[in-house]
Amino acid sequence: MQFKHNKYISKSIISGFLTILILIILFFVSNYYNKQNNILYNNIKSIENKLHLLEKETINILNNTVERLNKNPDTNPFDNTYILQSLCDNGISLYAFYNDSLVYWTDNHVPLPEYSDFITNDTSLISQLKNGFYEIRSSKQPPWTITAYILIKSNYKYQNEYLTNSFNNKLNIPENTELSLSKNNINIYSYDNKFLFSLNKTGKFSYSSKISILIFVLYILFYCVLLYFIYCILNIFSKIKTNNNIFLIIYTVLLIFTRFVFYKYKILSPLYDTIIFSPQLYASSIFLPSLGDLFLTILTVIFIVLAFYNKLNITADNKKIQIIITIFSLIFYLALFGFFHYIIKSLVIDSSITLNPDNIFNLDIFSLLAYFIIIILIFLLTVAILKIYNLIFYNNEYFKQNFIVFISLVALFFIINLFTYLIDIKFITAFTVIFLTIIISYRLLNNDKITVKIFIAFALFSAYSTIILSQNFKIKEQEKRKLLALKLAKEKDPVAEYLFQQISTNILHDEEINELLHKTSYDENIISNKILEKYFDKYWDNFNIQLTFCNKYDKLNVQPFAVNVNCQDFFNSLVKDSIYSTTDKNLFYVDYGNSYKGYLGIINFNNKKNDINNSITLYIEFKPKFILKGLGLPELFVYQKTGFNTELADYSYAFYKSGTLIESYGKFIYPTC
Repeated sequence: MQFKHNKYISKSIISGFLTILILIILFFVSNYYNKQNNILYNNIKSIENKLHLLEKETINILNNTVERLNKNPDTNPFDNTYILQSLCDNGISLYAFYNDSLVYWTDNHVPLPEYSDFITNDTSLISQLKNGFYEIRSSKQPPWTITAYILIKSNYKYQNEYLTNSFNNKLNIPENTELSLSKNNINIYSYDNKFLFSLNKTGKFSYSSKISILIFVLYILFYCVLLYFIYCILNIFSKIKTNNNIFLIIYTVLLIFTRFVFYKYKILSPLYDTIIFSPQLYASSIFLPSLGDLFLTILTVIFIVLAFYNKLNITADNKKIQIIITIFSLIFYLALFGFFHYIIKSLVIDSSITLNPDNIFNLDIFSLLAYFIIIILIFLLTVAILKIYNLIFYNNEYFKQNFIVFISLVALFFIINLFTYLIDIKFITAFTVIFLTIIISYRLLNNDKITVKIFIAFALFSAYSTIILSQNFKIKEQEKRKLLALKLAKEKDPVAEYLFQQISTNILHDEEINELLHKTSYDENIISNKILEKYFDKYWDNFNIQLTFCNKYDKLNVQPFAVNVNCQDFFNSLVKDSIYSTTDKNLFYVDYGNSYKGYLGIINFNNKKNDINNSITLYIEFKPKFILKGLGLPELFVYQKTGFNTELADYSYAFYKSGTLIESYGKFIYPTC
């Protein structure tokens, strides 16, 4: 193809240069943060050296402690605040045994195994206990054995702001690192050259929100300049430039192909490690799996529409051809309007982004990005409606004809909806009203000032987008409330299940409780109060707890019907009909009736003669208080002041049984029936 010098040659050079420049900047930024990601591989020797220092320090402490105990066995060698704080900071716990009895210790951080498991050997220096991985070192001078546990990594079953599965901070091992007790590519050895554990990078590297935004902005600039570069290149070729129809076809195909290549092959892959290109914020389909992909797709459509706005100029003297142009233009605009409607709806329903139009002051950077996408879509529709108006409605000669075509097309859509329900009647109505309002306004104003036309279209589309946002936000809010109601109705508490296992064992072997129970006559209230005060405080404040002691012959008065039934039979029936069994064979999740679901714990106290007829069974009923619970599941072992569940903090809720109010919470006043 031949081409001659024109203004697009210089524009192509400039846009091409900018494309390469932004690409280089993007490469260096992502490469810098990827190096930060590879810090694990670059600092293996440093990690080993820091661990060796801890090991040597531990061995010195062990030897000194053994010597001190042999000289002064009745003096606690750990009774020093400075030493205890230093050991705690380094993640070291010490335990002193006299023969097989634990006598002195520095803390209770380590869940101690049986004494026989304390003795380490040359082949096993690392042990995985219930709450973490520890390197074990021992020093023995009979009758004393001092064992040290060096924390390598915590491994809690549940985590919160206090309990995190992190490495010993003295080792400076980066996040997203996995520990294994078998050899791998990255192996860590002790100071005496024994294998301890291996490390492996796990999961994708996550950029911070600020870095994600920076890389995303650079990527968008790169993409926009690239699309403009393609536009300039096509304008250089004279044969393509002079034939607008060929230009638009080629340009559209090239842009669609470019978008496909970026989507399929994830051009500049580091970008896809950012939160903007993850489904965490937004995902609606396989073609729009993230907020970033949505933005790139919309940019592609905008460049295509702008090209059509600048290049498309069809004139037809034949009425039939004009009708065909009108039909295709209206169908195209209807599809564009549908795309606009779908994206706004999807940004609410299919995303975790806050887009509440009634609370615009509580928005984060991603909310602003979503609103920016909506503004771009409004701009897109405005440009398209201006072009369609100039194309098929500006000419007075064909206005009536094209207007009739529009009305006929809308009527056809309504008829199709009557028989197939393929098209939402509300959507078609909104499209018709907005389209007619814009076209009639343009005709009545008879004003060629483009700013006035843009303002009218922009205002109408903005109003429509606000309505769609509000409607879908209400729909999402209703669904969220349904899920929360379901959660409240079926809520279980793995925290209570976990804690009950240890508490039930402690109660069963509590000598004071057993002594009181096996007296000829015992006071149930006194024993109940002792158990509640001793074992059920802090976390258990979330429950109403009732203790009932039963033997084989005791009767229980069941309210509200005042019926006397056998005590054990009553509770056994609850167990038989329990909703599910827990990990503890003596704890059951049961339905108490009247919308109350909770736990039933059973502890069997056998008398000293093992007489089954005179044995006593303690039934502990745990009925949840319908208050806002703490910070979620991982509040497990750490008690705080009662916090608020962020899901429920803004809601009022109530429980009804057969139309009667059972329990309510919040500011809203619920009717009693």
